[in-house]
Amino acid sequence: MLSKTKLFELMEEYSENDMSVIPVFRTITNGGFSGKVTRIKGWQEYSNRLPTEAERDAWKTMQNISGIALVLGPKSNICAMDIDTDDPRILAKMQQSPCVKRGKKGETRFFRRKDLDDQSYPEPPRQIVTVKRDGKATVEFFFANKYVVIPPSLHSQNGNADPLFFKWTSMEQLIDIDLYELPVFDPGQIALAESLCQETNFDQNKPLTIVKNGDYEGDRYNDMKTLASKLIAFKTPLEEAIQSLLDHDESRNKMNPYFADKSKGHRTDSMRINAMKYYCDILAVTQINKPHDKIELPKPTVVSVLIDGLEWEEPLPISFEQIIPDMSIDLVPEIMRPWILWQKENLGVDLAPVYYKAETALSGLIGNKVEIQPKENDFKWKEAANLWTMFIAPPGRKKSPITNSVLSFVQEIEKEIVKKSHKQEMENNEKRCELAAIIKHKEKYLHRALIEGCEQEAEQARKELAELKIEESAIFSCRPQIIVNSLTMQKLGNILVENPSGVLMNVDELGQLWKNMEKETSGLLRGFLLQAWGGLSSYRHQTVGGSDFNIEHLCISLMANVQPSLFSHMISEQIRQNSDDGFLQRSSICFDSGKIRDFKDAIINPKDLERAKNLYWRAYNINPAIIKFSKPAQAFLVEYNRKLDKMIIKEEMGIVAGFLSKFRGLLVKKAFLIDFIHSDEVVHEVSLRGVQMAEKQLDLNYKNIKIAMLSPAFDLAKSFIAEIKDCTIESGINISQLSRNYKRYFANRFISDTMFKLLERNNYIKIHRVGNAKKLLVNPCLYQDMPKQN
Repeated sequence: MLSKTKLFELMEEYSENDMSVIPVFRTITNGGFSGKVTRIKGWQEYSNRLPTEAERDAWKTMQNISGIALVLGPKSNICAMDIDTDDPRILAKMQQSPCVKRGKKGETRFFRRKDLDDQSYPEPPRQIVTVKRDGKATVEFFFANKYVVIPPSLHSQNGNADPLFFKWTSMEQLIDIDLYELPVFDPGQIALAESLCQETNFDQNKPLTIVKNGDYEGDRYNDMKTLASKLIAFKTPLEEAIQSLLDHDESRNKMNPYFADKSKGHRTDSMRINAMKYYCDILAVTQINKPHDKIELPKPTVVSVLIDGLEWEEPLPISFEQIIPDMSIDLVPEIMRPWILWQKENLGVDLAPVYYKAETALSGLIGNKVEIQPKENDFKWKEAANLWTMFIAPPGRKKSPITNSVLSFVQEIEKEIVKKSHKQEMENNEKRCELAAIIKHKEKYLHRALIEGCEQEAEQARKELAELKIEESAIFSCRPQIIVNSLTMQKLGNILVENPSGVLMNVDELGQLWKNMEKETSGLLRGFLLQAWGGLSSYRHQTVGGSDFNIEHLCISLMANVQPSLFSHMISEQIRQNSDDGFLQRSSICFDSGKIRDFKDAIINPKDLERAKNLYWRAYNINPAIIKFSKPAQAFLVEYNRKLDKMIIKEEMGIVAGFLSKFRGLLVKKAFLIDFIHSDEVVHEVSLRGVQMAEKQLDLNYKNIKIAMLSPAFDLAKSFIAEIKDCTIESGINISQLSRNYKRYFANRFISDTMFKLLERNNYIKIHRVGNAKKLLVNPCLYQDMPKQN
């Protein structure tokens, strides 16, 4: 039995898979203990809902917890057949399931309660149906308001004897299996159980026998398992044992689909291979369930047997970078192309991060000076020109050099305005000194007039003093700043008060900012940044200590570098928690392709360099304005939003749908910036060319987002293959059990399923079905460097 902590971790895994699980407790019985009773009051309600986290926390304080139980019913859509006998005839003829658990005797098989895809499928007749023989329950069917104790829970313990625990006898455990892999319960099983229990000539103690000449009775699976056990007992070599199994079954099941191709009328090689895999699984179960110290079990791994006879290709390297698309130069506006290409060649990097960062730097200079109104008559929908960009790349892929290169013009502009502001600050200080001296003289004059009783002179002094103080307050210190690196809300707020048009936030590594956002329980920094993406809303922060600030238009452009491991963690957490706060979704995503680029000493035409520099100065000096869309651009926007709505509705993953929902605003921002770059004059309206080019950029962004969803699966695949290589696979170890250690980290199975598809596509594994269960076959090339076992 697992520890109490492990049991509750297992309960959380079941809850994440929409299965209601409750604790059961150890209770005193005649001469021992039983572990099948729950003390949870009103546990029947969990047939229709999952336990809450608060309820599970309350259960952790309870004593004598001996295991867990699954509450059956509509919520989990799972029912159970409890066979309370080891009679082989009943076990063979009742409906089979890929998920079976056993206690002291008999077994419990799990099924889907009903077929949700078939509206005509009948509802269960009652919540519990019991079929008795000789006054004792032999077969019971549980549909709702019933719990079933599941492994690794305690079954019972009598006296000083070893305790008996529930265990899984099937290849798959309930937590591993997908709901749709469970067969739908056949209502006819109730009548079948009644007929079996009413037979008069039924010998309950009759063993399952194998008849060499003629047909044999009992279940084919159990029959072959018994034969496999005997072959092991006689130390039969593994290959010879499998051939015996094949010959034995083929001689009695010539028309079985494992051996007969009905269209050709004879057995095919592919059917023989399927049979070999099927019986290797049986042999693996036999070796696990019936070990014997005196028997030397065959040493070749079950994996090597399963792949015998299959054709395998060499495994392809698992490279996340291979699927990242290159950005076309056609997506870069013509005026910026020479400057962007020059930086790309000099640094020896991809085109996408250079352009995306340069575009974001340009947007940081404009900020909220421009209000973009996409619709002619909808004055409430307005967007600022700021952008967010995330560049995902491992160490050594020149994330910081790219940032420093594209920020060169912005840094020049910032130096110029700081010089001017320093000169202006000196002039302001002189004015303040002069006004301070005049104010002090007026205050003395007012004091003297009040003492002497000259009311008219005192009133005149008051008026002059008030005007002087207004003039003094109008002279304030302004510290202009464009690029900021602050990671706290208080510092960012103070800077934005003095820079109302917005700032460009350069985050060299997103990890620290992400930690700060997760550290704050109140979520102030996260909410502050999410609102700053809009660029046009006001923000007021008040504290008890008085360090408050009031920002009329909160606007931040964000340029961030991210390590792939951190980005995988962020994506995994959002998928696991099914959360969508919109932080990642507000960003344009670009990946490092991992390709080796030429490192050149490129030359740029001085005119092209000057053109790019003037573009950034023009962005900084732009006059405040409201920019609207032209009529063709509006018509294009309407069609694009209709297409976007369809994509959002069809999207299965909520996190991707969240990205798509932000494309409406991104299209508006990018379309304006593209038109601004193309035009040497003031932009009066956004053109059709701008929105069309912005749509193409967003299509590339969408591809990168879909790739982003795969990044955790690639990391998982690499660690999974490393785990298989390090694992000694002997005596039929089930590799799907190994995979469960990874699946438990993801409530949403998208990542693990994607990982298995990736491994299968790259020739690392093949997925083989045994009935309704799944087995993983591993490419023998992975073991070529390992010492061979006899």
